[in-house]
Amino acid sequence: MKIDISGRHLLVTSAMKDYAREKTERLSRHYDRIRRIQIVMDVQGERQQVEMMVSLLKGSQIIAHAQDSSMYAALDFVVDKCERQLTKLKEKLRDHKGHTPMSGPKEVEEPAPLDGDLDIEVDFAPPADDTNVVPLPVAPAPPRVRRAPRKRPSAPKPSNARRDRSRKKGK
Repeated sequence: MKIDISGRHLLVTSAMKDYAREKTERLSRHYDRIRRIQIVMDVQGERQQVEMMVSLLKGSQIIAHAQDSSMYAALDFVVDKCERQLTKLKEKLRDHKGHTPMSGPKEVEEPAPLDGDLDIEVDFAPPADDTNVVPLPVAPAPPRVRRAPRKRPSAPKPSNARRDRSRKKGK
């Protein structure tokens, strides 16, 4: 998982980058097929904004925005939003397929043994002689019919009336 952190209208300090990396690491607990996370921090006057774009392996993308008076609080809000979107996506996949994307099919429990006297023996033995075996007739495959290619209607040839008139005048 690659994490890109950038800032608009501010210089992102190493403390802010460390905090953002620490918070985004917990996203992989909810969904382990994250390819890339882009975080853009922005300051416009008193408003601190954080935008997070999470790119998943199959081309899906999750985008979340948050704003607060503190950059750290805005980052917390945006990570919480992404966590909710990832859990919702994972539940959607689980409901659709019947299992989580990484876990494989659900294991089937063995049925409990039946109580009571059920001693059934079945003996499948081949017949002693092959006199009863009659081969079934096999119908030949139908002949393959090839169709002739369709002819396209040809466009009418242009009239030579003008050319003919010009020849008559010139004589």
